Amino acid sequence: VGLKGEQIDISDNGSYDVVIMTHVLCSVDSPEIVLSNAEKALKQGGRIIFMEHVLAAQGTWVWYFQQSIAPMFTIIANGCKFVDLRPVMEDYLGDRFDLKMLDFEAPMPASFFFARPHIKGVAVKK
Repeated sequence: VGLKGEQIDISDNGSYDVVIMTHVLCSVDSPEIVLSNAEKALKQGGRIIFMEHVLAAQGTWVWYFQQSIAPMFTIIANGCKFVDLRPVMEDYLGDRFDLKMLDFEAPMPASFFFARPHIKGVAVKK
């Protein structure tokens, strides 16, 4: 497609049952706009199914490592950033969606330990 998530025009309001997002919100400038587009596309009762890597807990050695490689990672990983998406998901979707979210450590090769912190979940449009 060649577009960032914020640039995609959603003209089919309320037409979709499911929006799937995997490792999307870390690479956009405004996760809120992408979530807004997903909300606009969904029918009532429609679901956003998501999985995203997230910023490690502050003060952990993984968090420090993420901070140290963040400038380079943004360049070599197509704009990917280490962001704590938990509050973004909760604040943006919380009142208009039934949100179930789980933190987990994704199975990654040892050299990608810094990308193991993840969230996954389902948000159902009310």
